Amino acid sequence: MYVDLKSSTLLLYAILVAPAVAVANIQLVRNGKPSAVILVPEDASHVTTMAAREMQTTLRKISGAELPIHVELGFSFDPDYYWLDRNYALICIGTTQLAKQHGVGVAELEPEGFRIVTKGNILFILGREDRIDTTRLRSTKWLSLHWPLRRGGTLFGVFAFLEDTLGIRWLWPGELGEVVPKRKNITIRQIDRVEAPDFPIRKVRPSHMVGMYKQGSSQLNEPPESMLTRAIDADLWAQRMRMGESIVIDQTHAYGTKFWETYGNDHPEWFAMQPDGNRMKQPQIEGRVRLCHSNRQLHQEVAGIVLGKIDQNSDVWSIGIGLDDTSPETFCQCETCKDFGPTLTDRVVRFASAIAEQVAQQHPDRRVSMFAYADWRDPPIEMKLHSHVVVVYVGVYTHGYLLASDRAANHKLWDGWAQMIDGKMVWRPNMPESLGIPILYAHQWAEDMRRFAPKAWGADVDALRGSWAAAGLNQYVMARLLWKMDQDVDAIIDDYCETGFGPAANAMRRYFTVLEQYTVEAAKQAPAHGYNHFCPWAPSFYTDQRITVLEAHLEQAEKIAGNDTARGQRVRFVRTALDWTKLALPAWAIYAADGDRAKVKPLVRRMYAYLREHRESYAIYSGYLASKMGWLWKDFFGEEDDWNSELN
Repeated sequence: MYVDLKSSTLLLYAILVAPAVAVANIQLVRNGKPSAVILVPEDASHVTTMAAREMQTTLRKISGAELPIHVELGFSFDPDYYWLDRNYALICIGTTQLAKQHGVGVAELEPEGFRIVTKGNILFILGREDRIDTTRLRSTKWLSLHWPLRRGGTLFGVFAFLEDTLGIRWLWPGELGEVVPKRKNITIRQIDRVEAPDFPIRKVRPSHMVGMYKQGSSQLNEPPESMLTRAIDADLWAQRMRMGESIVIDQTHAYGTKFWETYGNDHPEWFAMQPDGNRMKQPQIEGRVRLCHSNRQLHQEVAGIVLGKIDQNSDVWSIGIGLDDTSPETFCQCETCKDFGPTLTDRVVRFASAIAEQVAQQHPDRRVSMFAYADWRDPPIEMKLHSHVVVVYVGVYTHGYLLASDRAANHKLWDGWAQMIDGKMVWRPNMPESLGIPILYAHQWAEDMRRFAPKAWGADVDALRGSWAAAGLNQYVMARLLWKMDQDVDAIIDDYCETGFGPAANAMRRYFTVLEQYTVEAAKQAPAHGYNHFCPWAPSFYTDQRITVLEAHLEQAEKIAGNDTARGQRVRFVRTALDWTKLALPAWAIYAADGDRAKVKPLVRRMYAYLREHRESYAIYSGYLASKMGWLWKDFFGEEDDWNSELN
C-alpha cells in the first residue's frame, strides 16, 4: 500500500542525501518485519508504479512483511513505524532525486536497460522508460498488455532483482507457476549491475482473446471474466520475462484499413483481377483483400496512408504494408501485374519498394515493413529491395518443429533473404500446433535464433497457445534467450526443474529430455505440417510404449514431490497435457482411419468434458482446443451430422 503522507512531519531528506557509508549487507526484512521503505519519485510513471508494487507484493509473499511505499518528495520518518530505526534501508524505484544525488541515472543505459546498484544502505533500481506513441496502431484483436505506453526498463530491473537476487521464478502464468522461496529475513549483498536486452524486439503473443479461440471458450461455457484473467496473466508473465520492444515495427495484414469499404466503389481498378477477367468484388472474408500491385495510383494512396500513420504515431519506426494471408481470392492476374515481376515475391518487393521510396522522401528515418510469408515467402529473383523496407520473415507456416523438412526449408529461405538485404529482419515464426499433445523443441528454437541472430532485430513469436502444460517450457526458454542469447539451454531447463520441482527435479528433467527426443523424432516422421495433418498421424507415433515412458517419469516425480506440496501440484499440472493426450489419441486414430462414427462419438464427448473441466486452467487452453477440434470433427462427421448437439 501507499502510505498517507503528513506535510507536518519532520523531513529527513538531508539525512537521506548524505554521502553513503559502505556497508557489507542491506537488511530489507528482519524476523518477518520490514527493515526498509520503498521510495518512488513524485512524478512516477505507471511503469515505476507497477515496479514498486511488484517489489512490495513479492517481498510480502516471501517474508510476510509489507514494506510501505512512499512518494519521495514528502517522505519523512514516521514514529508509528516502531520497527524502523535510523539505520533502516531504502529501496529507490525509478529516477528519484535521491538517485540523482548519488550519481545514479539512466542516461548511459541502452534502450530498455536498467541499473541495480547499492549505495550504503540504499538499493537503487531504475531503467529506461522512453515513451512509446503507438496508440493509434493498436489492434483490438490481440490483448497486448505487455506493450505499454512506456518501455519497461525500471520494471525489468525489479523483475531481474527478484529473480536473480531473491530466487523468484515465473514458470508459467498464475499462482502455481510462481516460485516464491519463503524466509523471514531478507538480506542482500552490495550490487552494481547494468543490463539491457540483446534484441530490441522480444514478443510472445497471447491467443486468449482471438475470435475463434473466444468462440471455443464460449462453447465450453467459460465465463468471460476467466478468459480475461488468463489473458492478463499471460501478458503479465511476458512482462516478468522482460518481453518488450525497443523499436516498434508495425506488422499489418491487408494494409491495416478497410480497403474495400473505402475504395471499392470509386477505384475498382485497385483490386486484383481474378481469373475470369473481372476485378475482385466484395471480399469473401471481411477486411481481407487482394490488390493490383502494379497500379501507380494505388502506390500513392498506400504511401499516403503510411505517411498519415507516421504523423499519428511518432515512435513507430516502421509501418506495416503486409499482404493479406487468408483471402480465398487470387492475386492479380492483369497483364500489368504479370509484367511487374517474374514471381509473386518480385511483385510484392517492387510494390513495397515503390511505397518505401515515397515515404523515404519525407521521412528518411522511417521504414515500411512487409511479410515474407505464404505464397511470397521465397526471396525475389530479379527485384532489389529498397533499403527502407523491413522484412518480417514468417516463412513456412509452422517453422518445422513438427516437420523437419519445413525447418530445413526455413533455414534456406532466411539465408536467401539475409543475403539480399543490408539491414536486419524480424523473425516472426508461427509456432507448431499439436492440439495439446506435449512437445518440446527448446534446443531447436535456440539453434535457430542463434543462426538468425546476426541479421535479426529479434523475434515476434506467434503465438502462445495457452496450453502451458504441453508447451510452456518452450516459451520459457524463448523468453530467456530473447533477453540474453548467450545463456545455456540445458542450464535454463535445469534451473526450471530445480526451482519448480525441488527434489523431483531429476525425474522432471528426464521427462523433458525424453519429450524433446520424441519431438525431434516425430518431426522427422510426420507427413505434413498443420494440426489437421499432425493429429490423424499422431496415434501412430505416440504409441502406448512412448506414453508409458513419459508417464513413468511423471509418476516418479509426483511420488518424490508429494501430493500436497506446490511442487507436487506442478507435476500434476504438467501431467494434464499427457492425460489429455491419452484421451485424444484413440479418437484421432478413428479419425485417421475414417472409422466408425458411432464408436468415436462417446470419445469425443469425453474429450469435450475434459476440456470443460479444465476450461479455466492454464495447463491446457480448452477454448483453443475446442475451436480447432470443432473444425476437425465437423470435417469428419459432415455438415449434416449433429455430432456436437450432445456436447453440452
